[in-house]
Amino acid sequence: MAARLVVLPPAEILRALGEGLALEMEGPVDLPERQRTLRAAIDWSYQRLTENQRRLHGALAIFADSGALDDARTISGAGPEFLQDLEALVGWSLIRSESTDGELRLSMLETVREHALEHVRAAGEIGELRRRHAERFFELALAAESHLAGPDQADWLDRLEREFDNLAAALDWLLSNRRVEDALRATSALSRFWRAHGHIREARRWLALGLGSADALRPDVRADALWTAARQATAQGEFDAAVPLLEEAVVIYQELKRSREQAFALSELAWIALDRGETQRSESLCESALAVADRAGDARARSGALRILSDVVAERGDIEQSIELQEEALALRRTLGDPLLVSDATYHLGVALFRRGDHDRARQALEESLAIARDLGEASQRAAALFMLAELDLLAGDLTRAERQVRESLQVYSEVENDRDRAECLVVLAGIAIAKGAFDDAARLLGAADALRGGSPLDLYELPVLERYESDLKAALGAEELGRLRREGARTDPSVLGREVVTADSEE
Repeated sequence: MAARLVVLPPAEILRALGEGLALEMEGPVDLPERQRTLRAAIDWSYQRLTENQRRLHGALAIFADSGALDDARTISGAGPEFLQDLEALVGWSLIRSESTDGELRLSMLETVREHALEHVRAAGEIGELRRRHAERFFELALAAESHLAGPDQADWLDRLEREFDNLAAALDWLLSNRRVEDALRATSALSRFWRAHGHIREARRWLALGLGSADALRPDVRADALWTAARQATAQGEFDAAVPLLEEAVVIYQELKRSREQAFALSELAWIALDRGETQRSESLCESALAVADRAGDARARSGALRILSDVVAERGDIEQSIELQEEALALRRTLGDPLLVSDATYHLGVALFRRGDHDRARQALEESLAIARDLGEASQRAAALFMLAELDLLAGDLTRAERQVRESLQVYSEVENDRDRAECLVVLAGIAIAKGAFDDAARLLGAADALRGGSPLDLYELPVLERYESDLKAALGAEELGRLRREGARTDPSVLGREVVTADSEE
């Protein structure tokens, strides 16, 4: 078997399987016929394993894609011969061993995996192995929660991304086996990971299944799942879906005397109220959140409430106080050992400075936010900072950099299906198109933004672009043609339209 895989390395076998090619091999003439197909070769190798090696091989087949060494040892229940048995499996080419960033990962060809799973099923061991696998990654999810809010969050985000397929398989198994509370606990513990790496749709599916399938849940489990589901919904701009989840979570957190989470949920409600134009309600919710946070002496919760209150104050026209509040929130967050919160705070400080017209300081704050987000591999914060930097570049006349940055932002928002933020990106792209003289493209982009925005009003990010460029567009096209092209853009797939505009501009 080893000799055959030297002729066709694993990567080439996978490619051939994907292309539907036959994998019969002639092999040396002195080998029996049963070794002349890949399947027979696998079986030939398998028959030469010891009983312990076969058990280990079957356990490794449980991994969704690949697995770490410690996870393999735990799930397999291997004894002191673990490394020796693993070496034998690698030697027979039944297992692949690869080192990534200093971590050893074990995997196998899909055909080998299917063969191993057949033996596991025949032995009646599949259920027990899947249980062990699910519980191992359930434990990983719970352990991750505190690390995702600490200084080593970048390493943990990377680790969770490597294990995404295993985590998904574990959550599916927990839900399928009516361990709903465990599934919700794990999904809630990974809330930051889902948002940071754009796995929002999957998280919302697990949360909806869990919340919808349980007749009764422990109050703390339900509240955390509601809060997590709301946060994923807001990441997609679905505020109407988030509000009832947050309102119920606030009530439960108050009953449980979990002040930090209660303040967080109140602040999130305040942010949504402000987006809806309900300034007075937003301010009241911020004050409630601050009161809860201050009674508990919780700097993390206070910083979140201050950040939203800053936006409320800015909406009332007091930009100077808004900046002061953002600076206070940032100062608090710099003491917490949580880089992601610093990235969020520097972003919002940059927005406040942008609103004052202090573009140089705004750029400095936004570039810090972007640098942290890139280091963390955090998608949503990266997209937000890139968008604001693109707007600054557009207003400064640097069209090339503005286009590059807004396209990267748009890609993230498209992946997480956040239509409101996609609309903002298309408005900036329209401004770029107008500045380049591509007026037809600009009109279609504005129409596509209208469709994505729905009934929402223009926001503070879109207005500066339109105030600067829309009159040029009207003068170039005339009201009738502008209206026609805008309606055409509203009927066009925004992602296709965006690509067409960029291509056309690049060719000019």
